[in-house]
Amino acid sequence: MDGLAAPVSERAVTFGGHGGLVGVVVQPAQPDPGAPCVVALNGGILPRSGQGRIYVTLSRRLAALGFRVLRFDLSGIGDSPSRGDGLPPVEAAVADLNEALDWFAGADGRVVLMGLCDGATLAAHGAATDRRVVGAMLIDPLIPRTRGYRIRHLWRRLWQPRTWLELATGRHPAWRMLHARAQALVADDDLPPAFDPNDPAVRAALKDIYQGLVDNEVETFALFTGGMQHRHCYREQLLEAFPEVTFGDRLRLEYFAANDHHLEWPPHRDWLLEAVTGWLTSAPFRAPSPAAVSA
Repeated sequence: MDGLAAPVSERAVTFGGHGGLVGVVVQPAQPDPGAPCVVALNGGILPRSGQGRIYVTLSRRLAALGFRVLRFDLSGIGDSPSRGDGLPPVEAAVADLNEALDWFAGADGRVVLMGLCDGATLAAHGAATDRRVVGAMLIDPLIPRTRGYRIRHLWRRLWQPRTWLELATGRHPAWRMLHARAQALVADDDLPPAFDPNDPAVRAALKDIYQGLVDNEVETFALFTGGMQHRHCYREQLLEAFPEVTFGDRLRLEYFAANDHHLEWPPHRDWLLEAVTGWLTSAPFRAPSPAAVSA
């Protein structure tokens, strides 16, 4: 199975307060008693397997190293039906994550959360607020744009012939934005506000999340890719976006400019697998609580 050195087993599970969350537990044949368990959260509307089944490969690789892994569908995605309790999407996702941690890790377990895109932001939120979380692997989480971002992004775009072609042919995003605003003025109607990580309220919420990672002593691996240049475009952007947050030595930062958002090209995917497994097997995760040890 994926060239693994040690056998692993997989089983489909259902859990949650309404029994509606569907996932797969990947169990090592020889669990590492000192290792935290891992919960994988996918981004957007993609199911638990991940783009190109990246989470399948990754969870099997981690299980072969002794980690118990859960990958699951948030409610309303993949095999998990909607919750039916009327919670807004963000609150529903947080509730789903809490139910997953309660079921998979118990009251005193140690967990590493791993997420991509929206799943990375949800993982950061969970890591910031739940003491059971000792690590967070964040792939392209949401961060504000900075002055350094704008300078670098504009400079790169100016040197790309495609930018000038799009401007000349009316296909550049700037033309679409101006057209939409003009239509709104003619219709005497307001445009719905676009989601903006630089909105003061959104930035404040993100700042609290990243400060929470520090306060909760979470080992964090934040990986950013060149496939999300409309949001970030250099390695230190997270640090410059939140200069008031002192991340210290618990943060590992990487910027993979050549890679796409879903890390689909095999050499880049291999790099991700090696980076994640290397970090997980070497990070000094917070020790178990006294209650967990005595149990």
